[in-house]
Amino acid sequence: MTTCIKCGRPVADGELFCAQCGLNPGELELDGESRPERHAAPAGRMQKPQRPAPKPAPKKPVSAPAKPRASFRIPFAIVCVLCAILTGVLAWHLSTLARQRVALRVRESDLDVREHTMDELQLELETTAAELDEANARLDEQQKKIDSLQATVNAAESSMSQTQYDMTAQQTHIAELEQENAELTAAAEELAGSIEAVTEQNELLTQKNAQLQNKADFMDSYVVFVEDDGTGLYHKYDCPRFVQRSFWAYSRKLAEKNHYTPCPDCFG
Repeated sequence: MTTCIKCGRPVADGELFCAQCGLNPGELELDGESRPERHAAPAGRMQKPQRPAPKPAPKKPVSAPAKPRASFRIPFAIVCVLCAILTGVLAWHLSTLARQRVALRVRESDLDVREHTMDELQLELETTAAELDEANARLDEQQKKIDSLQATVNAAESSMSQTQYDMTAQQTHIAELEQENAELTAAAEELAGSIEAVTEQNELLTQKNAQLQNKADFMDSYVVFVEDDGTGLYHKYDCPRFVQRSFWAYSRKLAEKNHYTPCPDCFG
């Protein structure tokens, strides 16, 4: 059993330091500096000759950890994704406005066709009314003839000098006139039914026209068009400065948000 050469504690054979001093043996003299003072070994115990502790290797300077080259790629990727999302949303919004504009044009075309049809029906209604008036006039005239012939028949019946042949002829003529009167009455009733049908169709077209006009007014109030002419103005669809060559369709709020200003001709 030997003792620790540093603190004098007993150590196993072949060892120089105890368990505590072996973990922190201390530094030997470096460049003229004195070693830390060792405790003397207890008297009566044999110590091994002290050997100089090995000179510690100089520590290498710790360099700062290199920054990963890809540290800027994550924010750049996030920015790219956000730009792609914004581009997609803008494209969807523009396509929606384009579809709405196409639908508006289709509705305006349908409105023009319906207005033309309504004008034709109105003209047909006026023509039918004129024909009905003419038929009524003819009916009145025929009625006057019937009354006149009936008076003649009555006079012929009251007169003994009137021959039976004349009475038969007058009765036949009256029957013919009554048949013609019945035909004119049926024609008048048919024309009246046609007038009612045309009137109902006119009312339906008027309601449809009002609905389409409301939609057109809504689109004129909230949808504007921006020409690619560098003026920074947005126009209504019927603006004389809107040439409809190269343009974008926006809502009015979105156009103002994108720093476009109203056209003085259509918004003045």
